[in-house]
Amino acid sequence: MTFPEAGVHAIMKTFKDDSKQNACINAWSKNCTSLTLQGAKQFARELGFNLICDWEACRSEEGFYRVKGNVEYCVKRALKFGEYADMIWMETPTPDISVAKEFSEGVFAENPHLMLSYNLSPSFNWEAAGLSDQQIKEFIPNLAKLGYCWQFITLAGFHLDALMTEILTKRLA
Repeated sequence: MTFPEAGVHAIMKTFKDDSKQNACINAWSKNCTSLTLQGAKQFARELGFNLICDWEACRSEEGFYRVKGNVEYCVKRALKFGEYADMIWMETPTPDISVAKEFSEGVFAENPHLMLSYNLSPSFNWEAAGLSDQQIKEFIPNLAKLGYCWQFITLAGFHLDALMTEILTKRLA
């Protein structure tokens, strides 16, 4: 299970009273992903439960930590990374202006000066996303209106890198 889920599980085992259980779950869920591991353990003690979690046990076979991603999670991560980075983005599986809007509003509510970028992924299937020709035409300007100041295409960057590397090596030869 994920770390937030481990907290909910511990709360449910600790408190049998539904109102206390619900209050703790709400407080935990609202705050646990904004804290460091040590901070979350301290917060659990303040709420009245003991959180024992093997942080390594929730890794995938490949060694990645498991998360249940959503826009709220990405906003929190963006705000943390925004303390150290000039520009951030949230990767999305489909072109969805409502998701882009939710992300930008969440970020700008806490940090209105953070620069946002958007990956116009070549893996997007624009037709399958249900966008009309007009919506596709307006997608990039609408992203700009939401505050996305850099829109990029990763595949195009990879192709340019490969092309320039080929040109450079031929000229160096």
